Amino acid sequence: MTQSKLSQTEEYLWDLIQSNPQKCAHLSIEKLAEMANVSTATVVRTMKKQGYSGYTEFRQSALRNSDQPRYEILTKVNEKIRKVIIKNQTELENTIELLDENVIEDSVQEVINANKVYIFARGLSELIAQEMIIKLQLLGKIVQMHDDPEIMRTISKNISADSVGIFITLNGNTQELVDVARNLMLISHKLLLKVLYYLIYQPFRGFR
Repeated sequence: MTQSKLSQTEEYLWDLIQSNPQKCAHLSIEKLAEMANVSTATVVRTMKKQGYSGYTEFRQSALRNSDQPRYEILTKVNEKIRKVIIKNQTELENTIELLDENVIEDSVQEVINANKVYIFARGLSELIAQEMIIKLQLLGKIVQMHDDPEIMRTISKNISADSVGIFITLNGNTQELVDVARNLMLISHKLLLKVLYYLIYQPFRGFR
């Protein structure tokens, strides 16, 4: 890893982390900043100077290399199983950090006010979409789910502006979903606000 010279504050933070890496790796960036009495920007800057892309990459690395699992039961399972569990734990924690309460509240209101809800998903995400359909139907919403690329592209060109599109994606880069999102934007600039950019793990990065 390429490292840059740390400031006095950054060096203090790094020393604190190194003195108890496993404890720090299980803290959110806000909690770590609070514990060290520094800003979250300082945490990110320190990680980048130490060769990480950011705090998330540092946490993932620390958890992968952990010899002391957070949960005692993990000390009793096979190493491969432990790594899978820790990976899932990391992904869940990353998801929680990505959540924005304002986006969630706006999205819920858009779904409530929508005349019809369209859910677009591919691959493993379709299982989540099927469960979401049931939940929304129980709330009295009219819901359609589409997983075929060509049908998605065709349907998305004819969706009315009083509908909402929900995209479920595990990596945020599924091309078919990106194409559909662009089609929705062409229908109405206002409709762009009704596209739920991120559900599950990551932001809808493929859509620009």
